[in-house]
Amino acid sequence: QAERFASLVEKYEKLRRQHRDSSQRGEAVRLKLWPLFRCFYDLFPRRIPDAKLDGLVTVGDLYRVLCHSLKLEPYEYPEKQGGIARKPGRPTATPVSPSWASEYQAWLEFPWRADDVWATLTATIADVYKTNRSAITPETILAPPTGQPGQ
Repeated sequence: QAERFASLVEKYEKLRRQHRDSSQRGEAVRLKLWPLFRCFYDLFPRRIPDAKLDGLVTVGDLYRVLCHSLKLEPYEYPEKQGGIARKPGRPTATPVSPSWASEYQAWLEFPWRADDVWATLTATIADVYKTNRSAITPETILAPPTGQPGQ
């Protein structure tokens, strides 16, 4: 039993080390792309853990991470879908009230769809990078906006 326990502890430590390393690499990605990620806090209702950003290179990678965080199935070709680019904040069907329950109910009435994620993501990238939205594809490489630290 002592050997099995020692083996479990060793495996656990290995997993924690891998997760910590993945989180550090993801944090580097988030910091490198901070002007873009700063916009996400008001747009998307989920916080993305740094470990999920590990290995993120293209717009398509970011789209898949956002869809998975919202529990949506990403489209294979999202640029061919419609979708509505959302504004910051949660949309409400009724006037905003101080009650958390009514805000949550209003948010449920306008659930995210994968095509909305793509439209919102590309609109945000076009705004941050000062580029044409139609030029953004899933293969577009993410880099810090011009004139930003971390290039």
